[in-house]
Amino acid sequence: MRNDFEYVPTVPVKVAKKKSEYRAAKVLLTGAMLGTVCVGYWQIALILLPVLLGVNTIGKKVMGL
Repeated sequence: MRNDFEYVPTVPVKVAKKKSEYRAAKVLLTGAMLGTVCVGYWQIALILLPVLLGVNTIGKKVMGL
C-alpha cells in the first residue's frame, strides 16, 4: 500500500520564519501608511514611503529572501 499522505517539508523552518517576520513588518508599515492617509496626515505617509521601499529592497537582500 502506498503512503501518499506522508508529510514532506518543502521549506526549512528558519526560512519560513524569516519570511513571515518580513511580511509582518511590511504589513505593519503599510498599515501605518494607510492609517495616516485615512486620518488626514498624508504627509507622514509620504515620509514613510521611502522607508517602505527600503524595507522591500534592503530587507530582502539582508534576509536572503
